[in-house]
Amino acid sequence: VTLSPLPPTTLRVTSPVSQVCEGGTLTLSVSGSGPAPLAYAWRKDDPAGPVLGTGSSFSIQNAQPADAGTYLA
Repeated sequence: VTLSPLPPTTLRVTSPVSQVCEGGTLTLSVSGSGPAPLAYAWRKDDPAGPVLGTGSSFSIQNAQPADAGTYLA
């Protein structure tokens, strides 16, 4: 048996803005390259926290102060 390492997966998270007004909408997007299939898990502040979404984009509508933080894909 021969094992070959998989090529690294690269993710790029983009957001057109870094601040959103209260009541506004924020949409984050991620694009990736690497071995298929790519899967996404959006989390807030903690890489081990609950999964908020699983698509290549994630939106927060009616943003509130409690939504402030670092979002990870």
